[in-house]
Amino acid sequence: MYKCISFFRVILVCVVFLNIFTLNAQKAGIVIDRNTNRPLADVNIRLQKDNAPLCNTDKKGTFNIENLSKALPNDTIVFSYLGYQSTKCTLEMLKKDNFVIIMQEEPQHLQEVAVTAEKQSYFLTYTALASLPTELYSFGSFLSNGKIYVISGDKTRIKMAASASMGGTEAWEFRSKDMYVYDIAQDKWTKKKQQLIPRSHHAAHIYKNKIFILGGIRFSTNRIFDYTDEHMEIYDLKKDTLYTDPVNPHQAVNFTSFIYRDYLYVIGGAVKEKVFSNKIHALDLKRGIWYDMGNIPEENQGQMNGVLVGHTVYFFGGYRVAPLWTIKCYDLETGRWQYLRDLKEGVSYPGLAVNGHLIYIYENNTLQVYDINDNSLRSFPINLDLDSAGLYYYNNKLYIVGGCYRDGIYISPNNGVYCIDIRQISL
Repeated sequence: MYKCISFFRVILVCVVFLNIFTLNAQKAGIVIDRNTNRPLADVNIRLQKDNAPLCNTDKKGTFNIENLSKALPNDTIVFSYLGYQSTKCTLEMLKKDNFVIIMQEEPQHLQEVAVTAEKQSYFLTYTALASLPTELYSFGSFLSNGKIYVISGDKTRIKMAASASMGGTEAWEFRSKDMYVYDIAQDKWTKKKQQLIPRSHHAAHIYKNKIFILGGIRFSTNRIFDYTDEHMEIYDLKKDTLYTDPVNPHQAVNFTSFIYRDYLYVIGGAVKEKVFSNKIHALDLKRGIWYDMGNIPEENQGQMNGVLVGHTVYFFGGYRVAPLWTIKCYDLETGRWQYLRDLKEGVSYPGLAVNGHLIYIYENNTLQVYDINDNSLRSFPINLDLDSAGLYYYNNKLYIVGGCYRDGIYISPNNGVYCIDIRQISL
């Protein structure tokens, strides 16, 4: 009897080692469902430190181990799949588990499951409104008293050369120096007379009838180079006067900024390609003095767009070498950074709008809705494939303004304005 048991133990061990040998020989790993053991296709695999994409699993749930060559032994690798809890492990841990990843379905409320099931056939409807006077994207903007202010921005268009014999691309590089104001009630645009610095990827905020415009990039005098802009413009709405302040310690593009308790906060962003700011600055709007408010942890640095709710800043996605998938927050009172969850779709610098405890996130053809109360996220497709557009909430409606269409290196600016009645979204 003892010999028989030992024999079967030997067989079992041999089978296990044979499977491991086969997997390694094929240089493949596999991702499976914890409950059903079925392989999961199209699982996204990426590095956590910079969100660099590594690969996706194929139809059989397998992935090529060679695609993980970018990862160091102690780098964290993230496996994410719609409807499942993200799984994180180091390359060293993955090797010890013989490149087998087991994923657990994410608990969902019944209502969430019903919406997800309809996602493929359900598109949000929208209404086209009065167009922007010019095609524009990556502008500074804000909503105030039923009016949307759109300030400066990019008008650059890049397309395939008209003549096939010419080859290459054609580019028209322009940045706006104008301020446009959209009256929501009248569905009408007006243009301010003041001429501003032609810049893009910047921010604009209003404080006591004064508009503060800062950051972003501008052309050099010969229009060959791009420079981060060191000037802050202050436009007085009542007096129709413009003042330029040469002091701005936070020169960056695609950063997060907001006004909190009479301070204008500026967080992160990119200072040049693949180089990111690690600083938080704040301008005392009463005294006109800038303060250094501390550093950003390396793992949270990058191009980043966020919104303030209460004393907490919520960041959605971002960009380092690829669009990011995470939702994080920063508490202004405690100085604590926290990871909250993953997005349904990765976003680079989305349009954001706040409605109480709900935050709307729009980029490309997806509107995501995040609930800060229960950390839940919903996703709704919309047939508007726009990038770098503005998003605003007003009286149960969302307004999408401008933006651009991107296809690889090609860029086509847009001047459309679209309205979404959020009552069609069941939450």
